[in-house]
Amino acid sequence: KKPFRATVFLAMTVKTWEQGDLERARDMFEKFLRSGPWDGADWMQSYLRIGKRYLSDYNLLSSADVESEGKTRSEIENAIIKLEQLYESLQTTGRARFNVKVWQSVLRDRLRYLRNRKVDQGWSSLCSEIAGRHFVDGNFAVGAEALREIELKGSLERSQRAALLFFCAEAEIFLEDLIRVLGPGADGIELRTRDGERHVRVIGSQESGLMVEQGGAARSLDWKEIDPRSLLGLHRALIDKSTDDSARAKLLLNALAYGWLNDLIDESRGIAQELAGLRPDFSVQWEQILEDFGQ
Repeated sequence: KKPFRATVFLAMTVKTWEQGDLERARDMFEKFLRSGPWDGADWMQSYLRIGKRYLSDYNLLSSADVESEGKTRSEIENAIIKLEQLYESLQTTGRARFNVKVWQSVLRDRLRYLRNRKVDQGWSSLCSEIAGRHFVDGNFAVGAEALREIELKGSLERSQRAALLFFCAEAEIFLEDLIRVLGPGADGIELRTRDGERHVRVIGSQESGLMVEQGGAARSLDWKEIDPRSLLGLHRALIDKSTDDSARAKLLLNALAYGWLNDLIDESRGIAQELAGLRPDFSVQWEQILEDFGQ
């Protein structure tokens, strides 16, 4: 009934919006819409349509996922794409679209950081040294303790260490299971050493490795002498025999950890994909690990 007053109020509301105070502008738009409808006032119907557009855009903006911290590269890339889709669906120009572009810019900055970040060379050298001294020999507990003693400064190095410690605990279980199962011996298996020797009979196991029969005599093979792919093959029999999804998932995680610590990244990727089929929640953790190690 008072066009001038309504026009002034609407103008103040839009100005509040464009200045970036979206919550206050939302409250003003809602108050404006509650005042209608005004029968026979065609000009007011236009104002109401404008108000509804702004409220619609507010709902879209408030539901947008704009956090950059804690996201992997693929998650950030997906977030940028979704923001672009949101941008195209906005009914207003100005502040709403400006906010979306700012959010995308922040995400792109984070993406560039993740792509370009490097670990400290000293840390990388120490990891390689520990792997060659302890992991190859199956001494995962000792290797884990050595990792804990290293003083770290960067967040990336700390994330990598956390993943390695996690894998150490799981890889220990991997070897414990093989020691337990192969303790009584096993015929008709295929066990290869790192230098290509092939054995078909295990006659026992011990903490440091496996006992095989060679030329009618017993021979002790330390873990570092055995091809890690061969051990993954022996362990696969345990996985395939498991009928319980939970137990199977644990075995897969053990195998993944052992493979990773023995630099079998491709094999670990395949195991991780299988594990994610049983435990979808693991996909997020695995993707973060790959992100942290630049994989």
